[in-house]
Amino acid sequence: MVKIKKREAIPEADNRLARAMARGITACRKLMEADEGSLSAEEAAGDLGISQAAILKMYHRGQIIAWNHGRPNAARFPVWQIKDHELLDGLEETLKILGAGCRLDDFGRMLFFLSNQGFLEGKRPVDCLRAGEVNKVLHAAEGYGGNAMVIDKTTVDVLILTGTAQWLRVQPPI
Repeated sequence: MVKIKKREAIPEADNRLARAMARGITACRKLMEADEGSLSAEEAAGDLGISQAAILKMYHRGQIIAWNHGRPNAARFPVWQIKDHELLDGLEETLKILGAGCRLDDFGRMLFFLSNQGFLEGKRPVDCLRAGEVNKVLHAAEGYGGNAMVIDKTTVDVLILTGTAQWLRVQPPI
């Protein structure tokens, strides 16, 4: 006779990682939908007056922001980085600075541009670029060293923005 052990219920505390991951997915979706959403590579290239191959090359070189949409060459490009059929002035230079230090992934770069920054008196870098304040944004990018943020105060969930976004669980000191 074989005895089957009764399965124990998983404690609620073990679901914290799953909830943290769900919050990360929600945050990424908000970034993808921010400020008028996104364009396909074909649409973005058409808006800029260049070929689809050219815009994908720019993306792979880190000269424009996009994220891969599941298939090769199926990148999506945030609308907010294009103004009057051109890239925002200062965008490429800012991306170069952000790429030099800690290597941010696509969503880490979008987070920089779409978050209120203390370096910019609480303004978002994208709004400063739109207003022609390129030097302020370049300085903010140089000082953008904070590559972690606290999401939850009980068990500190830290989103590390290097390479690809990864969740790490950090226990606060007792």
